[in-house]
Amino acid sequence: MRIVIALLSISISPPLVAASFSKALSKKDMDGQIIRSERKTTLLTKGDKVELSVNRDEVMHGDRMTIYKPASGSSKPSAILTPQGTVIITAIYGGHVLGIIDSVKREISPGDFVRHQLHPQISKSRYFNFLKRVVSERLHHPAREKLSIAVTEIADENGNVTVLTSRLFEELTSAICARPQFNCLSKRELTDYLSSEYSIKTSYGMGSVVRKKIAKHFDLHLLFTAKAVTKGEKISILTTSWDMIGNLKTPEVILTASTSDFPDIRNYPFRILKKKSKMTYGSLKISLNVDAKISGRRVDHLFIENISDYTYKKYEGRLRQNLYGKMELGNLSVLVNGKTYFLDEKNIIFDDLMLGKEQAVTITASPILKGEIGLIVGKPIEKKIKIDIPPNGSIHMEIFLKTDENRAIMGVDSNPAN
Repeated sequence: MRIVIALLSISISPPLVAASFSKALSKKDMDGQIIRSERKTTLLTKGDKVELSVNRDEVMHGDRMTIYKPASGSSKPSAILTPQGTVIITAIYGGHVLGIIDSVKREISPGDFVRHQLHPQISKSRYFNFLKRVVSERLHHPAREKLSIAVTEIADENGNVTVLTSRLFEELTSAICARPQFNCLSKRELTDYLSSEYSIKTSYGMGSVVRKKIAKHFDLHLLFTAKAVTKGEKISILTTSWDMIGNLKTPEVILTASTSDFPDIRNYPFRILKKKSKMTYGSLKISLNVDAKISGRRVDHLFIENISDYTYKKYEGRLRQNLYGKMELGNLSVLVNGKTYFLDEKNIIFDDLMLGKEQAVTITASPILKGEIGLIVGKPIEKKIKIDIPPNGSIHMEIFLKTDENRAIMGVDSNPAN
């Protein structure tokens, strides 16, 4: 499972860790202990499954904790502890927190202590419960997987990026990127992609069509979008995660903050850094329906031609021998934006973004003989149509090809689809 996070705009600080190993730590600095091991042994090694006595409300699937034990073997509360390995949280249910030993420096055993690897600013951030739900639903093998997530920058209710929304974005992405459950893609790569491909400056101009393109281009599993709405000092951060594999939207989560949380920008929180951009692209999908029926079929364009008018002279004799019943239309191609496209194995010809406006499409098919693969017996039948693609909307243009005695029938059904 390939996993990558994409971050759009704003620089972020380096991940915050809980403590340097050079700092002297004692039992009061610990977050819990190893209670027991699944394997009946007093000595633990890599791969052993264990239960931990940590607060289940402060950890999530995939969290890493450092294992500590007294350097001198002393049991005194003030004894200095040293790091001896790591454990990964693999399951949380009821009052139980389970993990698996990931690394061992020296002998460890039940009773040894554990401590979060993340700084409390990260491990207890306002985004904790939101991220915990995401990883519990999506991260099925926390010891060996990571989630691919793209995070778009946060805009205000007007679609603009402000000093405040940039700070919120920095806070959110820091909370994500510091966690071992996620990998982060260069923010510049996503920014450049959106700007160069679709002229999008803020997340306001990014609808369902562009979300799908981002996910496909970067091979993403999840996509985060967020909007900040401010009323007085209260900030509501409306956050949504999109499952880009199942094409599902999770319910919107409202996280709260206050402008007083950011005293260094209190004099200019709503200063606009980037104005919203209008989405000008829509999605066009063109496919062939091989099972389409003529009778009762709803179409936007219907073309009927005499096959004999297109037949090559050297085949006219064979066709007069009642071979019209064995004729069909094949060698289908579509001309879009000056480029010719052909059928793939899923009967899809074209599936991409285009400028949201009236576009010209040329459909070409040739008469062929059934049972004689590749034998084209007539010149191409070419039909030109125009289709109106709405900005940030989708059109599915379905083509069907039929023959009926000496008639070649070409139909196009263009239905908006989201």
